[in-house]
Formats: sequence, structure tokens, C-alpha cells
Amino acid sequence: MTLRFDDKTGNLTEAIIKDNKLLFISSSKEIYETTPKETLIYYEDNNVNSFSKYKIQIKNALKDYTNPRIRKKCIKCKKETIVIPIQIDNDLLNICSICEENWIEMSE
Repeated sequence: MTLRFDDKTGNLTEAIIKDNKLLFISSSKEIYETTPKETLIYYEDNNVNSFSKYKIQIKNALKDYTNPRIRKKCIKCKKETIVIPIQIDNDLLNICSICEENWIEMSE
């Protein structure tokens, strides 16, 4: 949500909803209407790889107990450990349970 400051005092205004409209009220009880830009919520992703849309799943893969686990050697810490493989598109992404390094194994 957008933060808005009072034009007169410089204090942070409070967001309120009145008649299904987002409004801001200052400490001096002055009400400001919002502009369409202030109520716009958008997400922009500049990454070109296909993994960018799976950020949350990759981040939470170690905590999700429904993901399979296999024993494999990590490419970073070089230890034989538990690895979580996640199939994303045609790629198999491995995540190390020790150092959380992830790497891709191309599937055929």
C-alpha cells in the first residue's frame, strides 16, 4: 500500500476505506482522496529465466515436507546429503538441505 504524508504537517496519514474508496486521513482530520496510481498494485519481474515465477516454491522447498528427498552430493559444499529435487518445466532443480545451494540437472 502507498504511504502518504500530510501536506501541511508532514506527518504520516492513516489509510481508511469509506464507501468502497481508499482515503487518507491526516492527524489534523483532513481527508485526502487517492489517485489511481496510489491504489494500483502491480508486480514487475525482469528476470528472463523460467524460475522467476517459482520463487516462493523454491524458497519454501526445504520447509515443505511433501517434497521428495533424495541422498545426493551437493555441488557447493561437496557433502553427501539430503537434496530436494523440484521439477520445473523441463529442468530438475536440486536444493541442498545443508547449504541451500540450488543447481539444475537437465532432463531428457
